[in-house]
Amino acid sequence: MARSCGIRLGQQRFEIVVLEGSSKKAKVIAAGCGEIPAGPDPLAATVDALREAAKRMGVTSENVGLAVDTGMAAFRNVTLPFDDRAKIEEVIKFEVESQLPQWSIDEVVIDFLSLSTKPAESRLLVTAVPKAGLRQLLDACERSGLPAFDAELEATAVLNAAHAAGLFEADGAQILVHVGESASAIMVVDGGVLRSMRAIHIGGLPPRLPAVPESEEAAPSTEDDKAGDAPKPAERPLPTAQESAARLRRELGRTILGTQTDQPLRAVYCAGIEIEGLLDEAAVGAPVRRFEPFQAGEGGAEGAPSQYAAAYGAALARLGEVFHRAHLRREDLAYSGKFERLELPLAVAGLLLVAFLSVFLIINYRVINNREAELYWYLASIKEYVMGNPKKGTPGYLKRPPENLQKYFTDALEDKDVERTRFEQIGRTKTMISNEIIAKQKLLGQDKDIAKPQSALEGLTLVLGVLSEMGDRVGRVGLREMASDYSAGSGNKPDAVTVKISLSFYADDALIATEHYNAFLNEVQSKPWCTDAPSKQTKPLDSGGGIYVEGLTVTLDLSKLQREEVVAAK
Repeated sequence: MARSCGIRLGQQRFEIVVLEGSSKKAKVIAAGCGEIPAGPDPLAATVDALREAAKRMGVTSENVGLAVDTGMAAFRNVTLPFDDRAKIEEVIKFEVESQLPQWSIDEVVIDFLSLSTKPAESRLLVTAVPKAGLRQLLDACERSGLPAFDAELEATAVLNAAHAAGLFEADGAQILVHVGESASAIMVVDGGVLRSMRAIHIGGLPPRLPAVPESEEAAPSTEDDKAGDAPKPAERPLPTAQESAARLRRELGRTILGTQTDQPLRAVYCAGIEIEGLLDEAAVGAPVRRFEPFQAGEGGAEGAPSQYAAAYGAALARLGEVFHRAHLRREDLAYSGKFERLELPLAVAGLLLVAFLSVFLIINYRVINNREAELYWYLASIKEYVMGNPKKGTPGYLKRPPENLQKYFTDALEDKDVERTRFEQIGRTKTMISNEIIAKQKLLGQDKDIAKPQSALEGLTLVLGVLSEMGDRVGRVGLREMASDYSAGSGNKPDAVTVKISLSFYADDALIATEHYNAFLNEVQSKPWCTDAPSKQTKPLDSGGGIYVEGLTVTLDLSKLQREEVVAAK
């Protein structure tokens, strides 16, 4: 589910609200507030306070909206003779420039709210916010790990929160009052449409004294000080909290009483910093209520929910459509994420890579073309070598080359074989010549696929060769009878050679002679060409001093011998 975070950031305090859901149905996941300690470096203090609060509340840097002090902005009413928003965006900065003499137009961010529109007219409320102050607050959020995707004024954030809470009625008027730290905002909504917005530069907190460096706190008097020097003018004392509250009550009462609406005033809703007895219902002529965007204690919120109204509205704007879509992060303050910051280096690296690959491909293309040309002439020389060149009077290696080979040489050299490369065409000619050689060998009876019969003499020689190889390990051996026969295979039965021998093993006694016989039989059975060599019963010699074996049968498969020889040759 979508989540968003809203931050209301001032000079002395901040509020954070985390929402989940949509702009029409949002749920508070976490809410918290804190104070920014005074010090010589306000930016560092703000960063530390925000970072600590985000860690405590478990806030992530995804989808963050920022609400800034309404007192930073200047409000101007402008009427334009068209209602096209895109066209308004183009000209609004130049239309309002003459109404902001205190600033250079390039030093402020211009945004606007539409108060009323007609087919050929737009009545706008233009807001101008100095870039320097806004940039400082945006930098604080970014350094604390909560970069704001967009920024708006506290007034517009509270306006969006009130609209989402269903406070606006089509048959009535409502007044929203947001008490900020250094300024308060009054918004008049008549018949569900914003009619006016005004900022009063009186807040709910007394202003802070600027930090004085330690070196200047107690500067000693010097001898050069003269008694006749004019004394320094006395500094004007800062108003107390009670004095600020009293002035704010008077200004709010005067503004509200002077407000005229088409619909009857239904209620006055107050949000922001709580001030006891801020408005008198009898004097205003309408109920005065606290605007609480969510229930007390929801999301772990401390204090009254009304103080979180601006942060709630900023978070709400990140979830979807709202009553007014403010957009203060524009021009050189426009949001740029981590990827956007890497866009230019990545683009340059991409262009360099494309240029390198282009050069590489051009070089390879030329090399391939040269190789193709070389292979073409190589193929032509093969044709001339095989079939000759009648124009030059050069005879070919083949006196009567096959027609299919002649045709393929012609097609390949005329680029009719488009399915094969030059290298594959050369391989194709080699295959065709090899096939012709095999066909001629078959006609001449030199087919290697026809197996030759196995040699009975070779089988007998192999068995007797074992006796020769073993030498003294078998002692003296006498051959009485030997025979070797070849039997052709049939079905799954392979060709075989059967050797039958009768032999005598001479030794000092029968036991040693038996050991010699067993050693001979084991050696024969270990040979790859031996398929079967069952042991035969031995008999002692009548004269003693040895044994004899009658009818020892050894079955051989000489094809295995041939395979072994091929492997050994390789």
